[in-house]
Amino acid sequence: MKDDVEEQAGVVYDFGESRSARIPWLERTAFPSHLAKLKDEEIKSSYELPPKKELDVDAKDADLVRILAAAEAVLRDAYQLCSDTSPSRKMTQQRANILSEFYARASGKADGFRYYKNASTLVKYFTTFKQLLVYYYRVVHSEDGHFTRADPDQKVPKDIIQPTAQQTQAVGEIMDALSGEDEDDVLLKHAVRRLCLALICQTVGSVPFRSPVLSFCAMLSRKVRGKGRGLWEDPGSFNSHLSALTWTAQLIIFDYACFHEQEDEDQIPMFLTKICKKFFQQLAETPFGHILQWRLYLFRVGKAAIAKHQARWSLDGQTVGYRGVELQMAHVSQLVVSEYQQAHSLLYNELLF
Repeated sequence: MKDDVEEQAGVVYDFGESRSARIPWLERTAFPSHLAKLKDEEIKSSYELPPKKELDVDAKDADLVRILAAAEAVLRDAYQLCSDTSPSRKMTQQRANILSEFYARASGKADGFRYYKNASTLVKYFTTFKQLLVYYYRVVHSEDGHFTRADPDQKVPKDIIQPTAQQTQAVGEIMDALSGEDEDDVLLKHAVRRLCLALICQTVGSVPFRSPVLSFCAMLSRKVRGKGRGLWEDPGSFNSHLSALTWTAQLIIFDYACFHEQEDEDQIPMFLTKICKKFFQQLAETPFGHILQWRLYLFRVGKAAIAKHQARWSLDGQTVGYRGVELQMAHVSQLVVSEYQQAHSLLYNELLF
């Protein structure tokens, strides 16, 4: 029975008809319904990076390791296009503004793309995007789709995700490059760049989770520590994942614009404007159209959220919870008397006041 209980605790359940279990921001994003019946362990392993030590890498992940190394190289090269110290820098304030036209503050002026990131933030952001590639490889590209079915009728993410022709073609080019003899992996890096852009440039209509990116976002909404029970992320922590994906996607778009218009650099702003207007703004029915909407919503939710160290009242008003401790109203008077007695003892007996 204990094993059954632990197994049930590691499975995601939709909110169903329960009112008390509902979490508004999760309902808004529809993550619980997308993750329903999936195991927390499998959610975590769907995007977990392979071990860094070659001896610990499974044979089936050998290709994935090369893909991720190519992705790291692509992202690092893209960042060089923004760096003030790089001879290949192509970023200007005008281009930075175009990349961020999706969001304007109260002044009506958009903040430009903040291309400078310190080393630790770059590692975090690039890791998140590489996790997206791992998720695509294991869940979309892999024939078994990674997730086990609790029953034959259960829909798993592979049944819902609909890769585009461009994504499928890019993956085909990646696999061809992996089987080739290109020691510098130039072809592999080109194919990885195309896959990254294809993941960004997809329309989803009324079915958001047909996008691998948005399905991956749903996985990140579960906080899974080791083996065992997972919890839902709080809005602020989850929004940091969206920030990482958004910034890295902007970097990829800029990198592709520079690559596409390398013969005529003056065309870069026009190319950026075209791509961003179609795929990277809040009203677009695209993966990052949804992500940008979610970010705005979560910023608002985060401001209204109860602080971690703030007391919470039960709906019936009889119980207050504070930092993991629950106190009944009937006990409050006893607590006040106890605190008063301790204070009295401290002042009169110990300090001799």
